[in-house]
Amino acid sequence: HHAGEFSARHAIEIGGQPWVLVVTAPAQAFRSDHFGPYAYALMVSALLLTGLFAASLLVLSGNSRRIQEIVRDRTRRLDLSARVFDSTAEGIIITDAQRGIISVNPSFTAITGYAAAEVLGADPRSFGAGEQDSGYFGAPWETLTEHGRWQGEVWNRRKTGETFPAWMTISTARDGDGQILNYIATFTDISQQKQAAEHIHHLAYFDALTGLANRSLLELRGEQAITAAEPAHRLLAVLFLDVDRFKTINDSLGHLAGDQLLQTVAERLRCSVRDEDTVARLGGDEFLVLMADLNRREDAALLARKILAALAVPTRIESQDIAVTASIGISLYPYDGQDFPTLVKNADVALYKAKEAGRNRVQFFEAAMSAHSFERLVLENALRGALDRGELMLYFQPQINIATGLVVGAEALLRWRHPDLGIIGPKRFIRLAEEGGMIAAIGEWAIRTVCRTLARWEQEGVPCTTIAVNISALQFKQDLADLVREALTESGIAPRLLELELTESLLM
Repeated sequence: HHAGEFSARHAIEIGGQPWVLVVTAPAQAFRSDHFGPYAYALMVSALLLTGLFAASLLVLSGNSRRIQEIVRDRTRRLDLSARVFDSTAEGIIITDAQRGIISVNPSFTAITGYAAAEVLGADPRSFGAGEQDSGYFGAPWETLTEHGRWQGEVWNRRKTGETFPAWMTISTARDGDGQILNYIATFTDISQQKQAAEHIHHLAYFDALTGLANRSLLELRGEQAITAAEPAHRLLAVLFLDVDRFKTINDSLGHLAGDQLLQTVAERLRCSVRDEDTVARLGGDEFLVLMADLNRREDAALLARKILAALAVPTRIESQDIAVTASIGISLYPYDGQDFPTLVKNADVALYKAKEAGRNRVQFFEAAMSAHSFERLVLENALRGALDRGELMLYFQPQINIATGLVVGAEALLRWRHPDLGIIGPKRFIRLAEEGGMIAAIGEWAIRTVCRTLARWEQEGVPCTTIAVNISALQFKQDLADLVREALTESGIAPRLLELELTESLLM
């Protein structure tokens, strides 16, 4: 103590913080002869003050720890937000309340090509591609003001000038009074998604080989055309086209050459029609042209002749010049059908009549053709099981030498014994067999039957003579030589007795 005072200092630690406790009192208060009520009061007061001070320090130190924890938590959150801002794949734009850009993230630069320094202070709308509809620029801000959030597809422009579609979300940040402080926009480049969607749409509605409309798109446009034609009392034409002898060309030159030929046909069709017409590929070598808004029937005939002339120009495929011919059947709305499927069906019927008449022709549908078409359908269905049911048979017409009167050979004539229609000649069903893929089986049956018949005649002592069998062109594509060799071996007859007759269509 000094100068008549007693003073004590003591270092203590509270809540992790160092403190110094100082106690000062007059010296006589601690003398034994003065140790009375004052000294006791002083001691009690000192203890109380010390306790209160210690308690206050504990509270303060506890608050300090909580504040430090809050600061550390906020720091971690800010650090996480910064990492997300910098690393997210979405472009982010932050503006002030006046829509001036105050910050962008690296993905914004990667997507648009603009560095942050180039856009600070700019209005984000200046990067729009100008391809938005007229109400675009007002709509997002009205929605933001009312709901605090807007989302939609926009077109933006890169620094290079290239435009791209983006999916954008804009939200607002507000103060305690609800006033907007910032706008935050995030966006993603959806160019690849749009391209994928367009590719899927193209696959759904367009032919992969030719790029023409497919059956789905054709039917959609057909119904739309009829809906438009009905109140206007306008004509509508359906032209059904089939490439003549395409299968022979395809089998002779190969499928790649066949595909190239189909692409050539598609391009010439596309160049022949009007802009408002629809050209479609239905499959194989079948094409269809939909002509809407016609004034007269002759317009369809003129287009059909124009198409035939365009196809007739030779095209170079596999080092060969090939001139294509086609048959075209035409049906007209409203005369030949009130709906699109009926128009297509009747155009197909007319097409078949054009082929029957010699190919490379144009044929309009006529009501009388429907009965013929129905008969053709009945025969085709019955023919598929005729061979298994044993309804096909061979007649042998002898060939006689006029000078000697002797039989020098015979020709096998194919007939179909229909249970209801009686004996049917080949002219009525051979083409059906060829078009339906049944001719190979019928031809094989005919060759084997002739060989077995010759063997039986030889066993029965009947004088043997040559028998001629007509051969379809399609059989030459299906190992005919192996078939003949096998039939001769099984029957045991001399090869000279079997004669194969080639039809003119094969040589052509």
